[in-house]
Amino acid sequence: MGKYRRIAFLGLLSLSIGACQGSGPQTEGVSIYGAVFPSDEEIAAFPKSIHPQALSTPEPTATPASILLGNTPPIGQQGPCSLCPEQGSPGSCISWSAAYGLGTYTVNQSRNWGVDDPAHQVSAAFMYAWELNAQSKACPEGTSDPGYFNFMVKNGSVANSIVPYEATCSYLDGIDLGTLADPAFRIGSWASVSPQDRDLIKAHLAGGQAVAFAGHLYQGFGQLQGPDVFYGSGPFEVNKNTGQLVGHGMLLIGYDDERGDPSQGLGAYRIQNSFGTTWGDEGYLWMSYGTFESSILTAFVALPLASAVEGVADLLPDSPAAPLGRIKTARQWERKTDGSSRVFLVFEHQFDEPVELGEIEVTDPSGKTARHAYRTWQRDGYTHLSRSDGRSFLSGLYQVRIEAILASGETAIYSGEATVGPLAPALPEAPFGEGLAGGNLGPAEIL
Repeated sequence: MGKYRRIAFLGLLSLSIGACQGSGPQTEGVSIYGAVFPSDEEIAAFPKSIHPQALSTPEPTATPASILLGNTPPIGQQGPCSLCPEQGSPGSCISWSAAYGLGTYTVNQSRNWGVDDPAHQVSAAFMYAWELNAQSKACPEGTSDPGYFNFMVKNGSVANSIVPYEATCSYLDGIDLGTLADPAFRIGSWASVSPQDRDLIKAHLAGGQAVAFAGHLYQGFGQLQGPDVFYGSGPFEVNKNTGQLVGHGMLLIGYDDERGDPSQGLGAYRIQNSFGTTWGDEGYLWMSYGTFESSILTAFVALPLASAVEGVADLLPDSPAAPLGRIKTARQWERKTDGSSRVFLVFEHQFDEPVELGEIEVTDPSGKTARHAYRTWQRDGYTHLSRSDGRSFLSGLYQVRIEAILASGETAIYSGEATVGPLAPALPEAPFGEGLAGGNLGPAEIL
């Protein structure tokens, strides 16, 4: 794994809001961080999301011009005055965006609880304390997203009603990590999406998926008030002690193609923040597409747990201790963007209990095998291969082999087979070959 690029926060503005930064004094050689960004190599290795239309969901005729998701969790208050140098706050913004925000929203898609009840909200406090411990850190240091998602897939979480949030490190460092996570808070799976892929992000939002993200902030961000679009015309914030760019994590809950200033380009995302309701538009913000794409480094979506299905084929493990699995659907789908085309071969999976996906091997009807890696926890989700050579995959019977690590630490091998139909409209079919991309869009190995 590459080294993390850590982003520190500026402590200059006297505002009663909460931002994603650390508090307390900074000594020479020691930095306090908020949002922690993975290296480029780590980002490249994350499983990549695919267009919702590539899955077994109804295909809309077109992406709507605007979307605003409902049933999103209430605005939280991350800290008392984290942009004030004399006060500061815990660096918990990723827990607010990834766990409380995206986690709560995604769980409620399957549970239909309603998000206003703290008993139905993921505890930002517990998740932050857990992830700090997992990374051998302490409050007020910051964290990154993937650990939260893998924990929620594997374990669920603790409810906000059981471990509520307090913006003090003495409280957060003292949380009992032995508190049992409730599996009712499990999510199905997660994947990353490029912040610059506007069409794909809008498709996820239109398909009912919120998007957790993290990136740099512009000067004056902490002072934003009112419903106007924030274009970020000034420079990025810089921490005066380290010279590093300021970073923050928030949640996308919608978009509007007609929002903004025509002279600067129409279109903006609706963002939910964790600065409390006195910031922005009662805690929300419109950020232009251009500002988002120039300043955001990572973005993530999640799938909820699904009801048990028969599927089109069983995924049988070689270990009697392993949960059963199945292939829910197997299909290929073509995505056209800017005159180019990429064809996806998609296998939707479901396991009776979460497993950590490792190496995936798929053998096509011609007998050629492609191997690629996931390294992520999943219960309900998908794996995929893709090609951009102007050809589709072969139609016919595919063999699927999945190496998985169980919650016990034992390794199990799942095997199954599923029939994939031809692409419509048809492209010339071809067997697996060089240039095939795996689930992280990196090169798949042809065996």
